[in-house]
Order: sequence, then C-alpha cells, then structure tokens
Amino acid sequence: MTLTSRRSGFNRNYRRLDPGGCDWLENNSDARHFLFCLKALGVIRLRRGKVAMAKKVLDKLIELDPHDEMGGGSYLTIANTFSN
Repeated sequence: MTLTSRRSGFNRNYRRLDPGGCDWLENNSDARHFLFCLKALGVIRLRRGKVAMAKKVLDKLIELDPHDEMGGGSYLTIANTFSN
C-alpha cells in the first residue's frame, strides 16, 4: 500500500483519504489497486475477529468507492452482523 500511495501522491494513511483526492476507480491505476488493498485489509481483519477495525477500513472503502465496484460492501454487511 505504501508503494502505490507514494507513486500516486496520496496519503498512505487510509483514514486521511477523501473521495475527491483522486480518481479512485480509474482502470489499472495505483489508486484502484490501493482500494483492492483496503478491501483485503478489511477482510483480513474481519477473519481475525477484529470486527471494529474491519468496519473502519471497509467504511472508508465504501466512502471512496460509493458504487461498490470493489465489492467491499458485502464484507461490510457481514461485519455489521457481528456485535462488538
């Protein structure tokens, strides 16, 4: 994630990213790859039982990808079924 953010010039800290920061969904871009990495991070945290942390990552993913092209919404739905 660090390499893609450095090459594209956006903050590597996903918490500081905003939807208008760049074209997140441009095909074959570092930004789109970063979104896939966010999805993977959310899934890994969910599988490890870190539900609250997974929700934060997946919420940010949906904020950056509101039409859910990456498919993170289904994992967020699963995360929301768990109680903290």
